[in-house]
Amino acid sequence: MASRNTPGTKNAGKTKEQRRREAREQAEKLRQEEARRARRNRIFLIVASLLVVALVAVAVYIIMTSSKKTDDADSTKFTHKGRVITEQAPKNVGEWGGVSVGKNLVAGTSNKGVPEVTIYTDYACHYCGQLEERFGSQLEEMAKNGEITLTYVPVNIYSDNEYASMGSQADYFIAANDPEHYLAYRALMWSKLSNPYLSAQGNQMPQLSDILDVAKEAGLSDELVSQLGDALNSGLYADYVAQVTQQLRVDRKASTPTVLINDDVLENWPTLPDAIKEYQTASATATATAEES
Repeated sequence: MASRNTPGTKNAGKTKEQRRREAREQAEKLRQEEARRARRNRIFLIVASLLVVALVAVAVYIIMTSSKKTDDADSTKFTHKGRVITEQAPKNVGEWGGVSVGKNLVAGTSNKGVPEVTIYTDYACHYCGQLEERFGSQLEEMAKNGEITLTYVPVNIYSDNEYASMGSQADYFIAANDPEHYLAYRALMWSKLSNPYLSAQGNQMPQLSDILDVAKEAGLSDELVSQLGDALNSGLYADYVAQVTQQLRVDRKASTPTVLINDDVLENWPTLPDAIKEYQTASATATATAEES
């Protein structure tokens, strides 16, 4: 009888038992390969799971860290974190460098029982100029009507800007020596000098003589204008402005305008008038509820 195995084929000359053994060995190899593949897949899934857990942990850490930074720098409450200011405050200036005005619009006065709106401002700050242009007159009117106490804190965030430094020093000089003309000086500084300077790229920085011209136009006497010139030349309030600026950096961050309603920070300053009204409504509601109880 002829052999079933064709000459030259793989199984030629092999017994049935040999073929069975080879088949078992091949099956075992396939089983081991499948086991290795399954093990690799399990390892991959474990590594991927650990990676996801690690990424989640990192995300949680970042969120918690950001929240802590928010508590420190972007909290809705403004607090003083120690005292930087050691210079004596000028007359009519608060202990933290604020110049407040009440109904009579005179520096150093206030309105009792109403919110205090405090604005940290810099004469070289573009957004400060926008705030002044949009809301300056309205805030002044609200102070005049007894709705708020309006407080400005002049600072010099850009320490190499001599104009801004002199402008803020002049704020303090005028608050101390001619408080009736303080707001007029501020308004003219923005309309005549700062906003034109900031809006025209490459425009020449205002000089000392320009500030003195504005002070004169605001209503200061010739004698006071001369004294102001001497004060700015000598840097009478330069250290004070620098310390008030550094106080802001320590308390919160070097950012202007920083706007407060009492000790609440208003992050979105373009909503300031509405925020004041909401604050007044909430305060009135709380007062009425307290009286009823």
